[in-house]
This record gives sequence, structure tokens and C-alpha cells, in this order.
Amino acid sequence: MYTLYIIDAREWMKKTIKKMENSEAESPFEWNRFWEETYFDLGGEKDSVARKGCPKKAGYTLWYLGRIKGSNRERVEMSIDAVENQLSRNGAYAILGQEILSNSPTLNKSDLFRRIQVEYRRKTNDEPAHSDQGGPTLTWILFNAGMLK
Repeated sequence: MYTLYIIDAREWMKKTIKKMENSEAESPFEWNRFWEETYFDLGGEKDSVARKGCPKKAGYTLWYLGRIKGSNRERVEMSIDAVENQLSRNGAYAILGQEILSNSPTLNKSDLFRRIQVEYRRKTNDEPAHSDQGGPTLTWILFNAGMLK
């Protein structure tokens, strides 16, 4: 239930966060390096999976904006436009997903992504992605694992 590309997403996030915090890093470049390194540490084998941008950017945004329990980050509130402009579109999907799940905790992954698409259109007047490339899935996993605050 908690796997993302055959890796335990909870451990992937926890260990990436630990590396970030132990090195007092904040930048997305360092997150990318630690995210990819952690994927291989946990038994991942494919470079293409380690480098997938969508879940990596979603994870970074959730951590950077203080949405992960047990991290040293304080919660930061930003508009969805600001999240997209300053962090990433996948980060915006992650924040929308967390907000939606907070109000509708029993949604399945498919319904969550459809709701993210609706909210994204409503809040940005822009077209969202047509398919979930991993960011909303990561958000769903972390929410259901009790890791989001």
C-alpha cells in the first residue's frame, strides 16, 4: 500500500529528509541528489525511476513547506500559484492533494487526482496534467501513512 515504484515511500521520504536535515540542506538540487541516492540505498535499480521529477518535486514541496511530520521544517502557507511559481507544478498538486485529503480522507488515488485537476483549474485558470505522474500518488501514500501534518 505504501510503495512507489516498488520502494517503500515512507522510508524513501524519511531517509531523504534525514539526509537533508543532517547536512542542513534546503535546496531542491540537494533534495534531488539525496532523493536519487536514497532510492538506490533502498534497493532501487533504475536510473529512470530515481530521476522521475514528479514525485521528487512533490516530496520536496511537502517537506520544504513543512507538511511532513517529524521534520524540522515549520509549516508555510502559500497560494497554489506561488507554490507553482516558486517550487513546481507537481508541488502544487501535492499541496492541493493534502488539502483535499484533509477534507475527504477516504478518497482513492484516482478520485484524488480528479479532484486535484478540478481544484487546480479553479485556482490557477490553467489546465492540469492529464495523468498522475507520481506526485499525487506520493501525497496519497504519505497521507494514508499518517505522515502529513
